[in-house]
Amino acid sequence: MIKQDLAWAAGLLEGEGTFCVRKTGNSNALCISCEMSDIDVILRLYNIFGGYVNKRKKVRENRKPTWTWYITSRNEVLDVINTLYPHMSCRRKEQIQKMRKAYSTIIGKNVKSKFKLKNYTNNKVVEGTSIRAFCKTYNLGRESIRQVLNGKQKSHKGWIKS
Repeated sequence: MIKQDLAWAAGLLEGEGTFCVRKTGNSNALCISCEMSDIDVILRLYNIFGGYVNKRKKVRENRKPTWTWYITSRNEVLDVINTLYPHMSCRRKEQIQKMRKAYSTIIGKNVKSKFKLKNYTNNKVVEGTSIRAFCKTYNLGRESIRQVLNGKQKSHKGWIKS
């Protein structure tokens, strides 16, 4: 992930984003979203973090149509908040901490925000907080890397848990 894109996304989501924990039945759902009328801005968020983009179906009279970017997958939400955390204000950091706490309640253990992997072909060691960004940078499968980090898989394309 390019640092300029990260800074841009952090600034946009700081002001226009929604970071929430919603109660759904007996569980909690995590969500990050941003809604606006500028589709190019929404598509840039999508290109940086993935997720989903929807156009609002009902538009009030004399209003521009709006688009929403959102992420609801727990692991993807955690990747995004861990990546953005150092760049956010105190208020947003508090919201992110609430999301992490809700997530740790869901899975019944503490959330690890950092990971460390080693490429055994060239001995390169990478530490990070965003599995999504790491996998995008090195063209890897996120689920395979998660399995390596969880000890369910020994390696993926030369990467091992360090």
